[in-house]
Amino acid sequence: MKLIRMNERILELNAQADKYAWEKIGEKYDESRSLNWEWEDTKMAKFAELIIQDCADFVAAGEFGDSGTAKELMKYFGVEE
Repeated sequence: MKLIRMNERILELNAQADKYAWEKIGEKYDESRSLNWEWEDTKMAKFAELIIQDCADFVAAGEFGDSGTAKELMKYFGVEE
């Protein structure tokens, strides 16, 4: 089995998503199956949003400063600015 190695930025975004999920769900989190799914869904949605936002920021700040492409990327994935 090949181990996946993530760079530091991905790990930072994962930690941000984890913190967000705990702020939203953590107080009512318990061992019940429904809250586990709610927490996981919340975290994964935030993680995806953060990755997309980071990619858009990267594109916008790139060599050509293509903010149009960055906005289209955000729109394509349904992430609001």
